[in-house]
Amino acid sequence: MVLIGFKPPVSRRAHLTEYGTSKHGARPFMRPAMDAKAGEALTVMAETMASGILREEWKQALSFMAEEDEEIDFGGE
Repeated sequence: MVLIGFKPPVSRRAHLTEYGTSKHGARPFMRPAMDAKAGEALTVMAETMASGILREEWKQALSFMAEEDEEIDFGGE
């Protein structure tokens, strides 16, 4: 599972720090972090999604084989 974001109540103020207000200048923290780690984050997300898709494909295949009363050989002895 991949969770992205903040826990309340921080999430109600994070944008004010990131972009600033009429009284306080912007102090970006999300954009620089995203820029620095975007490639790594995309790689992790892609691997996680691929793993989940493969797991679901296996579940469907095993379910189908069980419905057809096929013997399931996992390549063991």
